[in-house]
Amino acid sequence: MLLTMVAYIPSLNVYVSDMIRYVDTYQQMNNLGLFQIFQYFSWEPLFLIMQWTISRFSTNPSTFVVISFILYFMIMYISINRIFLQWQRMYVVFLFLSYPFFYDYIFNGMRQGFAMMFILLAIGFWIEKPHTIKFYLSIITAALFHTTSIIFSAVLLFVLVFNIRLKPLLIIWSIIAFLYFTGLNNLISRFSFIHNFEYYNTYTNSNIIEGFGGSTNKITFLLFSFFFLVISIYFYNKLDMEDINKKIYSHILKIYLAFNSVFLLFGFIAFSNRLSAYSWHLIPILVVYPLVHKKSSSPFILFLVVFSFFVLGIISSPFFKYR
Repeated sequence: MLLTMVAYIPSLNVYVSDMIRYVDTYQQMNNLGLFQIFQYFSWEPLFLIMQWTISRFSTNPSTFVVISFILYFMIMYISINRIFLQWQRMYVVFLFLSYPFFYDYIFNGMRQGFAMMFILLAIGFWIEKPHTIKFYLSIITAALFHTTSIIFSAVLLFVLVFNIRLKPLLIIWSIIAFLYFTGLNNLISRFSFIHNFEYYNTYTNSNIIEGFGGSTNKITFLLFSFFFLVISIYFYNKLDMEDINKKIYSHILKIYLAFNSVFLLFGFIAFSNRLSAYSWHLIPILVVYPLVHKKSSSPFILFLVVFSFFVLGIISSPFFKYR
C-alpha cells in the first residue's frame, strides 16, 4: 500500500496552500548551512532540520514530498504496532489511508501533521509501557515540529498520569460542547494570558475569520465530533472485550474526549479545525480497535466499517482532490 502511494504521489498536484511555502523553503535550503537555516526561517527546529536534510539529496519538490510522506507513514505504522496485533494492522492502515485528514496534514499542514503523528506515537508507547523515555521524547519531538502540540501534550499527560476517569471527561466535554454551541466559549478570551499566544492573536483577526468562511464555532465540526463519540461510547459499553483491551480502549477514548474538548473551547477562532485534527486523527483507531479486539468476532460489522471508510476514501481521495 505504501509503495502504491509513493509511486503515485509525483503525479499529484499537491503544491497548493502551505505546501507551496514548504517546497519554496526546502529549495532555498540547498544553498544554506545547517545553522544558517535558523537565521533565515522561523519554523520549528526539527521541521527545518528535516527539510534541510532532504535538501542535501535533491531540490526536486517530488523528492521532498515523497520522503516526507514515507516518514509520516512510518511514524503512524510504528505507533499502531504498539496498539494492534500483526493481523489487525492492515485494517488500521487501510482506514488511515482512506481517511482524508491523513492526507490533509501531510500535503497541506505538514508541520502539524508530523506533530500529531508523534503524539500518536507517544500514545502507542504509553499503552505499551507507561512513563518510558520514548514516550516523553515523542511529545518533546512533537513540540519541535509544531508548537500547538504543547497544549495537547500537556492534556495528554494530565489524562494519563492522573488516570482521569471517563465519566468526568464526558461531563467536561458536554459542558464545553454547550459553550461551543451557544458561542459562550469565547468567554475564555477574557483571560489576559490567552492574548500572549501568537496563534490566538493571528486567528482571531477579522480578516482571517472572513477567509475561514466568515463564521466560527461551526456546528458541522461539533456534529462530526459527536457522531464518532457516540459510536465509540456504544462500542465501549456494548462490545465484549478482554479487561486489558477495554482499559486500552478507555485510554484512547479519554484522549479523544480531552483533545476534542480543547478544540471546542477554542472553536471561536478561525481555522479551529486545525485544533480539532488532534482528536479527529484518532478516529480510525477509535472505530476499529473494539471490533478487532472483541471476544467474539464480528466480521460483518468490521466489513461495514472498512467499506464505509473505503467509500469515504473514494469520495475525498487526494487522487481526485490534487489532480
